[in-house]
Amino acid sequence: HDGSALPRQPLRVIVDSRGRIPHDARLLSEPGDTLVAVAESGLQIRGAEVVYILDSDGKVNLPALIQELGRREITSVFVEGGGSLIGSLFDLHLVDKVVAFVAPVIIGGRSALSPVGGLGSERMVDALRLNRVKLREFGDDVAIIGYCGL
Repeated sequence: HDGSALPRQPLRVIVDSRGRIPHDARLLSEPGDTLVAVAESGLQIRGAEVVYILDSDGKVNLPALIQELGRREITSVFVEGGGSLIGSLFDLHLVDKVVAFVAPVIIGGRSALSPVGGLGSERMVDALRLNRVKLREFGDDVAIIGYCGL
């Protein structure tokens, strides 16, 4: 180490209602702190701080988790997740900014999962429209960046 400051590692937050993350998961041993939000009390995960935040459906209470992160002075959250988590964040109006990556790969089929679950919108007129949209290229991939609301 040459005395220069090490890059600040973001807090890694895992939403895992039942605490099923494998104890040998690589991300638990990578640099930076890890917070695992669970909906079952008494769970312990080596290499991570566990917070118990239950909602009425037996899942992690996402608004309460966002409040907890705010209490810790975390003002920006980058979410990678499945359609259920992403859809819940949209349904609860907890999304301010969207960065969606599109790759030149076609996948799908009748049983393919949607990248955004939740209640969603069935009609285009009811769909969430992003504002202040920008496009950025990353090799062959394209990022669509936009904001919810005004």
